[in-house]
Amino acid sequence: MPIGEEYQLPASSDTIQNIKIIIGIILVIIGVAICIWVFVGVYRIFTNPEEIKTFGQIISNNIKTEELNAGDKKVVLPEGLYKILSYIIVVFGLFTAAIIGTAMLGSGVNLLQPNWTRLELRLNKRFTKIENELGEVKDIARK
Repeated sequence: MPIGEEYQLPASSDTIQNIKIIIGIILVIIGVAICIWVFVGVYRIFTNPEEIKTFGQIISNNIKTEELNAGDKKVVLPEGLYKILSYIIVVFGLFTAAIIGTAMLGSGVNLLQPNWTRLELRLNKRFTKIENELGEVKDIARK
């Protein structure tokens, strides 16, 4: 390549970059929507505890036996066990949705960042880690 000329990327890389941007925007939108949905779900549960009853239908309250026979021993189930289980199911579901939403949001943001910015962030983290380790070594050497 002659001096003074800039390297031109092939046209296909522009297409790939455009596809990455479109996918990144879609992931960010879906991630934000999921995070808002989780927030609204948690808010509704705390402001209107009756909302939890819909999830309580997963576990039947009409179980006749409160005692289980395990060989020679009897195990007595507490009365509020089914309500606690319904809360656990709701919390687990919302937690899972929140993880999926934040993962989609993070992936979308990573796709929208230029490659050199991601490389710069990684290098800054590594250099900061090395600087911290060197500072610890210097402190140990001074002692």
